[in-house]
Parts: sequence; structure tokens; C-alpha cells
Amino acid sequence: MKNTWVTQLLLVSLIAVCFEAGQLFAQKRSFQKEFEITKANAEKGQSQAQFQVGMHYAFGDGVKPNPAEAVKWYRKAAEQGFVKAQSTLGECYEDGMGITKDVSEAVKWYRKAAEHSIESGTLLCQLLWREKKRKGSRVWYRKAVEQGNPIAQFNLGGCYFTGQGVDKNLGFITEVGALNFGL
Repeated sequence: MKNTWVTQLLLVSLIAVCFEAGQLFAQKRSFQKEFEITKANAEKGQSQAQFQVGMHYAFGDGVKPNPAEAVKWYRKAAEQGFVKAQSTLGECYEDGMGITKDVSEAVKWYRKAAEHSIESGTLLCQLLWREKKRKGSRVWYRKAVEQGNPIAQFNLGGCYFTGQGVDKNLGFITEVGALNFGL
């Protein structure tokens, strides 16, 4: 009786493993097909497709991971003004992912993206702050604060609270809190 129970448990486990393997295989084939379709559109010059091809190469979805190839496709989309690609290209330059690390290039691409995106502006601010370019970071933090970005509000408020890179101003913290809570 015990052997039957153990045998059934093993059989069910084996079926579950086979099912999972089949699911993974189907998902891999799905990513490959998606990649082929997306790359065809990217080669026609569609910026969103170019960005997606870069993502496929970055994460190895449907294709062998290739960070340098990802950067190539991000750049194509970024040069057409695709904001997410500009921001992602900035991240690649900042981290040296698929390309030689270059902070000035990272700032350039973050700045382009920041003109259209709060999140990219926050990334730019953080990079400028780490690179000790306080004045530039304050300008972008201020823009992000005015657009309601809570990370920028917190970071800039902390600067005014401690006087780091700015004159200490506790009144500014109250002003940011009022913006955040609609007061």
C-alpha cells in the first residue's frame, strides 16, 4: 500500500516536471518568434521596436544575450528621440554595460530623456550628485520636484535639511511637503 502511494507521488512529480519543461520550451519559442517579428519592424526604422530588440539582446529573450548589440539598438531608438531608449542608453554609459563607461555620455543621454520624463530627470539628478556636479543636479531636482516626483522631493529636501550643496533651508522642506500633499 505504501509503495503505491510513493509511486503515485513520484509519478505526479514527474508529470509536473515534464509540464514545467514544456512550458519553458514553449515560452522560449514564443520569445524567439516575438524577437523575429520585432527585429523585422526595427529594421524598418520603428524606434519602439528598436528599443525592444535592444531589450531582447540585453536580457537574452529569444536570442543569446549580447550587451554590445543591445546598446547598438538602444542608440538607434535614442537617436530618433525614443525617451526610454535615451534613458536606458544613459544607464548603459553610466554602468559600462555593453559599452565603455563614460559619465559625460551618460549625462548627455539622461539630459535628452529628462526633457520629456520625470523618471529620467531623477536618474540624471542622482548621477550629477554622485559626480559632485551639485548645481546641475539641483536644477533637475527642482524640475522633478515641481512635477511631483517623490524621489526628487525626498532627495532635494534632504539636501536643504543638511545644507549639502545648498544653503540650509528648513522652510523649503515645508514647501515640498505642501506640494506633495496638495496644501
